[in-house]
Amino acid sequence: MFVDRRTPGKLFDTAFGTFVVPVVDRVVTLVIERSLAERITGELLAAGTVDRIADQILRSPLPERMINELLESGELDRIVAEVIDNPASDQVVDRILVSEELQRVVRHIVASPEVRGALAESSAGMATEVAEQVRSRAVLADARAERAARRLLRRES
Repeated sequence: MFVDRRTPGKLFDTAFGTFVVPVVDRVVTLVIERSLAERITGELLAAGTVDRIADQILRSPLPERMINELLESGELDRIVAEVIDNPASDQVVDRILVSEELQRVVRHIVASPEVRGALAESSAGMATEVAEQVRSRAVLADARAERAARRLLRRES
């Protein structure tokens, strides 16, 4: 049954069931058989009606409510995981990685004073670490060489 009954009463129920429901059912059947829904949709699209409705929806609180519901329900995590697991995502990532736009972004980031400063600081820190390692190993090697020389000369301390 396609019609919502909201008016109570036995007489109404009888009349509704006898006359209205069959008529509505027939109308719905004709709409489906003659592709009227598709024709109406096409006309609404051509007239810009659907665009105006979509604009009204986007300016309403509905999108924000839907996003909040997705976030609160955890459904967004499932959707994102599904998108990531889709093979088409790999193709998109591959296209992004070879794109000139990404190369331009990377060049911009690398050329930034912040990144250059961090690299210089990191390089200086690594050089200090390497120098400390070399120094400690040199001290160890020197001590071993000195012990070996004393043994050779039989002058152990």
